[in-house]
Amino acid sequence: MILLFTFSLILEKMLLVLVLFVITLTVAAYATFGERKVAAAMQDRVGPDRAGPLGCSNPQPTASSFLPRKTLCPLC
Repeated sequence: MILLFTFSLILEKMLLVLVLFVITLTVAAYATFGERKVAAAMQDRVGPDRAGPLGCSNPQPTASSFLPRKTLCPLC
């Protein structure tokens, strides 16, 4: 009985960590998107609105292009 309780508690904490991790990554991605929109407005140029409707899918290609560079060449 104790083992089952401990396992469910560990599973619950792992799920909580995963949810918090996903939320943190999502907030960081869209904060970067907002930063780019503000920079585009300040420089009077077109912002990151070329990927999807209103640019809402822009953080995904940015993250996917950034990750392979750092994992394949850590000193670059």
